[in-house]
Amino acid sequence: MIQKLMDVLEVASLLIASFDDGTSTDFDYQMVLIHLWSRRAWLLKRFHKSIKTDNEQSNNIFQGAVTVEDCLFALDEIGKTLLSKDSTSPQQLLQIYTLLIDSWAQSGMEQSENIAMKYLIKMEEDERMTKIDSRPYNSILTLCVQNKNDEKAMYLWNRMRVSNAVTPDFHTFSALLLTLVKTDRVNDAIKIIRETEEEVNGKVAINNVCYNIVLDGLSKNGYAGADKEALSLLQSMVQLSKRGENSQIAPDRITMSIVMEILAAQGVPASEIEKLLVKCQSDATNNPALEPDTVMYNIVLAAYAKDSASRDQTSRGSTAPKRAKALLQTMANNPSALPNTTSYNSVLHALVESEDVNLDEVLSFFEEMKTMKAVNRTIIPNTFTYNIVLKALTQDTTETGIELTEKFLEEFKRNGIEADTITFNTLLNSMVQHSNSDISNRAEKILKKMEADFKNGLSGVKPNIRSYNAVLNGYAKAGTVDACRQAEKIVKEMEALARDDENRADCRPDLVSYACVMDAYARSKMLDAGERAEKMLKYMEQKGIEPNTICYNLAINCWAKCKHKDAPLRAEDLLNRMQQRHESGSPFVKPNSVSFTSVMNCWAQSNSDISPERTTQIMHRMEALAKAGDKEMQPNAYTYSTVISAWGRSGRCDSVDKSMAILNHVAANFSKGESPVRVNFAMYNSTINAIAKSQSGNKARDAASLLERMKRDFHEHGNDHAAPTPTSLSAVINACAYTINPEERDEAFKIARLTFRELLTKKYGEPTSTCYVNFFSVCSRLMPPGNKRDQLAISTMFDCSQRGLVNQKVIQSFRYAVSGEGYKYAIVKCNLN
Repeated sequence: MIQKLMDVLEVASLLIASFDDGTSTDFDYQMVLIHLWSRRAWLLKRFHKSIKTDNEQSNNIFQGAVTVEDCLFALDEIGKTLLSKDSTSPQQLLQIYTLLIDSWAQSGMEQSENIAMKYLIKMEEDERMTKIDSRPYNSILTLCVQNKNDEKAMYLWNRMRVSNAVTPDFHTFSALLLTLVKTDRVNDAIKIIRETEEEVNGKVAINNVCYNIVLDGLSKNGYAGADKEALSLLQSMVQLSKRGENSQIAPDRITMSIVMEILAAQGVPASEIEKLLVKCQSDATNNPALEPDTVMYNIVLAAYAKDSASRDQTSRGSTAPKRAKALLQTMANNPSALPNTTSYNSVLHALVESEDVNLDEVLSFFEEMKTMKAVNRTIIPNTFTYNIVLKALTQDTTETGIELTEKFLEEFKRNGIEADTITFNTLLNSMVQHSNSDISNRAEKILKKMEADFKNGLSGVKPNIRSYNAVLNGYAKAGTVDACRQAEKIVKEMEALARDDENRADCRPDLVSYACVMDAYARSKMLDAGERAEKMLKYMEQKGIEPNTICYNLAINCWAKCKHKDAPLRAEDLLNRMQQRHESGSPFVKPNSVSFTSVMNCWAQSNSDISPERTTQIMHRMEALAKAGDKEMQPNAYTYSTVISAWGRSGRCDSVDKSMAILNHVAANFSKGESPVRVNFAMYNSTINAIAKSQSGNKARDAASLLERMKRDFHEHGNDHAAPTPTSLSAVINACAYTINPEERDEAFKIARLTFRELLTKKYGEPTSTCYVNFFSVCSRLMPPGNKRDQLAISTMFDCSQRGLVNQKVIQSFRYAVSGEGYKYAIVKCNLN
């Protein structure tokens, strides 16, 4: 840089010396000096930017012109002298003004924009000027791009177009559009493009670069409808270029790449984007600038990877991996668009994101990619590649799968691939899917190793909030008291880390962090879980973090799980506080159906005498809110099941009537179109259980009758939510077993046996151990002791054994159903040892 500056100064000296021979005019001489001072200013600016130097060193280099300002003021003096002469022609005036404006615009000085504008206005007002071109305006517009000064850019545009009728050129449009795009005024940029399209008649110098600038702005803006706007702009470019009015307006590879990226970002199916790629290939015969390259193919491949991950459009996602692999093969046969690492990564990503991911196929493709280096040196697996494969491996969340995943990390090291934060976060998120304290402890050890490696200089493994929250989530799922303590400790460590190191502010606990701790409290079922959760809510507020609806719901859930005698009242108090905060204007807290249902569940599981009434009142409160327009408060199936369960648990004489009333209430509301909730299997099962626990003398017939209604609802009325389950049939058998009226015992036994036979057909699913426990209760309670009872019980136990459903509860209930001799026989026959 120094040598370059010295060379320029030497050339300047030679040029100045050459003017002393009298052959150059005074104007030419002065203009050369202006140019030299301008060049000096520019080089000095570059010099100071690239090399830190002091004024003494600069002085030695520039021989007196220490600062950029010195250069600019020197050329200013010369310019003012020339402008003041009457003999200066209009063409010479334009040269002087243009050079002065450009010099100041390029200087980067604080006042450069204002001084450049003063010269521009002076030029416009100079009566000697006969014609002004776009160059002075373009210099200031370029400065507007750097300063992101959209208002000044639009001001200049209007002066050119209206006040002075200056014809804009390509540079004008480029600078103006780029300024608007950089200041998020994409719509204004599109408006200017549209207005200009009407003037494309040879007078306006607009080309595909201008369109590409606007399209790039659309791509980065990402607003809804950008895909339609992009396609419309593309169509305009094609039509205008075909009319022959401006050949430079035809789209090129850059145009098509940006349009394709916009379509992909807007969720357009990859197959539609591929059609554009195919069209480019066919049009490349007449326009070589459209020949698809690797970048364009990679955009389509990335779109297929995105499609593969779409769960709401299964048909689109299911074909994505196959189509991505086919496109990759097309690239391999195209010398102008050979695949690279990004290409293979996108296909690999599509395979991994598939709903039916085939691990063998993923690993096979990964091995193929590793061998491609010998054929194509641009295909080298990188950290992203290994992270994708790691994600596939983490699909297996068994302990064996976790061990395989951890071993895969060793392959990172063997192949010289540096694991990064994403690598470890993927592993952590996989590990914490388990409700296992040991695995949670292993996850924390990995987190600590990340911290240690980061402190030792491995910046790529810096733990972030996701890393810490993953470990907290693991401890939440562990559901132990020790896990709660560990979760609390980690949050304290996060707070200390963010407090003591400003570069680790990204590790400050957030809503998710504190929510995980409260979730740990709830799962631990500690007696003081509710108290701890409420303290956590207050602690968050002290830290300046306003708890949201999820946090309050977790606190309510803590009360529901802790079995504290005051739990229902405390849970309901939290619900009321949520409602108060919402009504006072809090944007973060609003009770929803989960909030209300959790409180109802808290009441339903308590031993309070008023439990059924309170759950019913809360249910009606939800219905009233939903009817008033708050659709989020619409009770769901679980809500109604909870109320029915509360009545069933109460054991009151009217519990069955109340349960049936709620069941009928739900059915009626759905029939009238007042509620989207249909009676489901859980509501039926809860009502059958209420019948079983009642003191009704006809409970067997009542339970069987409700089961038949359930079947009709499913088979005849098309209510898929009401499909009976093994639990439904088992509940009927349980109701039969506890028949009170002696006169009903024979009929109860017949109902139980018929129901059990239906259960064994597996028409409504596989029977469970509980089904056998309930049927053995029927045998022991409704059949007299003797050979018939022994034979029935032993044959049933044999069937249970064959299905692999024998457990301690089954054996205990079977023991009550058979005689001593029968039990000894069954031990051998059914292999109960």
